[in-house]
Amino acid sequence: MINKKLQQKVKQHTILGLIPAEWWFGTVQDLVDQEIIYKPMDGNHGSIHPKASDYVDDGVPFVMANNIIDGKLDLSSCSFLTQERADSLQKGFSKTGDILLTHKGSVGGTAVVPGITTPYLMLTPQVTYYRAKDFEKIEPLFIKALFMSERFQALLERLSGGGTRAYIGITAQRLLPFLMPSVVEQKRIVRVLKTWDEAIGKLDRMIELKKDVKKGLMQKLLTGELRLPGFSEKWKSYEFLELFDVLKKPTGYKSEDYNPEGAIPIIDQSYHKRISGYTDEIENSYDFSNKAVVVFGDHSRVIKYINGLVAFGNDGIKLFQSKDSIKIKFGYYLLKNYRIPETGYNRHFKYLENAVFTIPSTKEQSSIEEVLSASDAEIEILKNKLKCLRDQKKYLLNNLVTGQIRTPENL
Repeated sequence: MINKKLQQKVKQHTILGLIPAEWWFGTVQDLVDQEIIYKPMDGNHGSIHPKASDYVDDGVPFVMANNIIDGKLDLSSCSFLTQERADSLQKGFSKTGDILLTHKGSVGGTAVVPGITTPYLMLTPQVTYYRAKDFEKIEPLFIKALFMSERFQALLERLSGGGTRAYIGITAQRLLPFLMPSVVEQKRIVRVLKTWDEAIGKLDRMIELKKDVKKGLMQKLLTGELRLPGFSEKWKSYEFLELFDVLKKPTGYKSEDYNPEGAIPIIDQSYHKRISGYTDEIENSYDFSNKAVVVFGDHSRVIKYINGLVAFGNDGIKLFQSKDSIKIKFGYYLLKNYRIPETGYNRHFKYLENAVFTIPSTKEQSSIEEVLSASDAEIEILKNKLKCLRDQKKYLLNNLVTGQIRTPENL
């Protein structure tokens, strides 16, 4: 899609980098003054701001910063106001097609308001809407693309102060830089990005479907509801500590010791149940290459199968090594499938160590491992493809919105 003939030799310097000489560059306030967009608005501040007691089970969505996730607006996680209470408010009435930008606490999150069944949705003081006025000069989704670009995000972080108290108010937002090509080229840019978004969405849905299939298969195989061909022997029951040894965890790293450029993954349970950091230091790391273990998070119930070199966060995770009666990866799947009551902070292991598991012979365990591992491998391949698509989309977005890559005129 790159047309080298359209690469411009003449560039203009801007705070967002070099852009083609013929592109428009100014501020958000310039867009307002030229009646290209309406004046950006956030939600009601002070005493008029809705209280928790105003929330109802259904009604007008009341959008907070945490409802904007990965470039999308999640209305299912919103609080709601009655139509009467919403009508009593003074500002922050956002409509279908508006571009939302989070500007308090979590700064830089952006999304487009989808088709909604209510006349409008309400914004909190954490979120601003941007609304196109002159569609012959601006494409709303180009606004979203520009806001999502790395240079714009870096600028927002710098101006807002960063951290948990990050804030960039409406007055400061009107001074934000803005650039754009002709509306025709804006639409071409949006079409290119939409192509990648559709591919990403399709693959994302496929991965979720594969996960659901694997989850159902795991449930049936690990409970004996479904038996693999050639196996009919009765399963035996064991207490947890008859199946696993609880190992002593090596000294953990604190979050300030994490190094994003490091080579050794750090496992902890504090960051949305994922590997959260890296280190280059061998000290306090452990190699499980020849004796894989299961990592169990007692706080947020992280369960990971580890077969390699890792380090650990400085929190309450536990390491389990299988005994002779259970295969380690089968044990991992068994623990992933086991439901522990919602017990609150630091009590999951109490229920786990008192649990009784009914399991098949180690030979049947190995066969179940193979089936579930094959499913995991298929999902991992799809995840790698998804990462490639997202990286491609990110590269295109950053370069298209600044004119480093130009779209062909016949697109």
